[in-house]
Amino acid sequence: MTERPNIENIIKVYTDASHDRISSGMGFVIRANGFLIMQGMPVDEVTTSKDGELSAAFHGLFQAIRFGKKGSRVILKTDFLPLADFGSNTLMKSDDYKDMIDPVLEMAAERGVDVEIQHIRGHGGGEENYEDNDAWFNGIAHCLAGIARSGSDFSHVMEEGPNIREEVEALHWRLNPYKEGLRRTSLDIEETANELGIRKEFVQALVANGHVHFNTETLRIPLYSVRAIKHQIDSLKRAEHGQNSGTCRP
Repeated sequence: MTERPNIENIIKVYTDASHDRISSGMGFVIRANGFLIMQGMPVDEVTTSKDGELSAAFHGLFQAIRFGKKGSRVILKTDFLPLADFGSNTLMKSDDYKDMIDPVLEMAAERGVDVEIQHIRGHGGGEENYEDNDAWFNGIAHCLAGIARSGSDFSHVMEEGPNIREEVEALHWRLNPYKEGLRRTSLDIEETANELGIRKEFVQALVANGHVHFNTETLRIPLYSVRAIKHQIDSLKRAEHGQNSGTCRP
C-alpha cells in the first residue's frame, strides 16, 4: 500500500481465510474514517484452515493497529469462533493463539490502542443478499482470501462512499460475496476463463471436446476440473520457461 490515510477513533477489521488441501489464502478489510483498505495474500505453508484464520487475523490486526493512534479502538470481526472465544476469554486460551495473537496485542497496548474481538456469522449467515454490512465485508475478506489462494496478491485503498459495494465489486471479478459462494464448488464459462487466464472461446472448446466436466443443468464447471486444467497450463508454462532459459551451445 503506497498511501496510508490517517485513521483514528474506531477501526473495524474483517478477516477471513480460504483453504483446501493444496493451497491457502488470507484476506482482510479495514474500515475507518471514511476509508477502506483491502488486502489478500497467499499463505505460504499450507497446513490447516485454523492457521489461515490466525494468519489473516494477525495481519489484519497488525495493519489496523498501525493505522490507529492513542485512544483508538480496533474491533476485529471474525467468523472463526475459536478466535472470538480467545478474545472474550470464554474458553481456555490455546497456546497456538497466544503465540500468534499476543504479540500484536502487546503492540496495541504499547500504542495505547484498545482491541476487541467479536464473532459474526460468516458469509451472510446463509442470507444470499448480504444486506448486513458486517456480513458483506466479511464476505469480501473471504473473496480476497480466495483470490490469494489462487496465488495472486491483492491490495487496494479507497474512500468509502454510498456506492462502495458496486465500486469494490468492479475492482476484480471475484469480489462478489454471493457469486463467490457459488464458486466454492464450481465456475461458469466466463469465470473459468478468468481463473485460467485464457479466452472464453477456448474454454467453450474444452467443454465441447469433453476435456473438462460440465454440468448441463447449472451450466457450470466443477472446481476440481478447473484446477486440473490449471495444473496442466502451469506445467506447460514451466516447461516453456525451462526451454527458453536454456543455453545454446554451438
